[in-house]
Amino acid sequence: MTLSLLTTTAAIDQLQRRLGATPETPEGLCAALRAEVHARGHAPRAVTLDRVRRLLRPACDIDEERLAASCDALEREGDLILAPGGVLWATPPRAVPLLNGSARLFTSLPTPALATALGRAPVAQGAARRVEWDTRLEGAITAIGGRVVSPETWAGLHRAPPADGAFLSHLDERLVWESCPPGSLERDGPLDWRGWAPEGVRPGWRRGLSDARLWWAKTSFGGHRRVWTAGGGSPATAPFVDLSSDDADRARFALSRLTSATATAVVEHVGDSALVELPKWLPRPEYRWLSLQAEAAGERAGNACWRLPSAAVDHVLQLLANRLGVLERGR
Repeated sequence: MTLSLLTTTAAIDQLQRRLGATPETPEGLCAALRAEVHARGHAPRAVTLDRVRRLLRPACDIDEERLAASCDALEREGDLILAPGGVLWATPPRAVPLLNGSARLFTSLPTPALATALGRAPVAQGAARRVEWDTRLEGAITAIGGRVVSPETWAGLHRAPPADGAFLSHLDERLVWESCPPGSLERDGPLDWRGWAPEGVRPGWRRGLSDARLWWAKTSFGGHRRVWTAGGGSPATAPFVDLSSDDADRARFALSRLTSATATAVVEHVGDSALVELPKWLPRPEYRWLSLQAEAAGERAGNACWRLPSAAVDHVLQLLANRLGVLERGR
């Protein structure tokens, strides 16, 4: 066996061939994370981030927060699944054909292997990958253990309830039947609980809201807890039920609806396209559905911006109004 010392340029070239993208780009970071998790099947998130950072270090020194943000994007897109306990799991291929003649691809399978299986190279933009679609690709997707699904099925809209009073009533029912005792999350020390304030110019998490029902705190180990109470104090002093991040996001919209502090969308038309400004905390099903209709276009004033055809704006706003109570500002 012969060992050779690679220059930085040679190391970057080798990583680019393996990943299908330059390693320090958003596409390269996502590719490295997919490849690491897919090869192992599952691995702790913190360990995965450390391994990928050490792998890339000879070629480029990646900031920890930037790598973590790429992992967040892959989890939100659906290329990786974050299970309870902070474990990342690989995912099988899913293709979602779109009206524009392309298809979005969701899987932890690395891009070079995906290109070989499909017979054509997907185009990557950040965490998203797409390919020019024709029905012949369905057989290739099936051959690697994947499926072709509709946008609504992929997003999981049929499994997610609207953010409304009925959803909050369901959380109250859970509080009756499966509540945890006050202070049971404080075993490792007091937590800095913040309640959700849906009203005002800028809704947000606030300290000292004794009548809040939705609460959030960061744990001493770097995780997050989101819980629901009856409004008689924080989880340190009142019974509560644990919420998933998705249920907590859905509760935020439902509380806005209940207090008439409805979340809003700002629409700016530019030619045949439109820029829609929305709250960043969309629940996962609505986020996934929107990401298939529009492309992310950065942030503005703390909100997320999405670019989509002007002809699709009414359809998108109608769905978000029905499911989350989001209304266009000025309507």
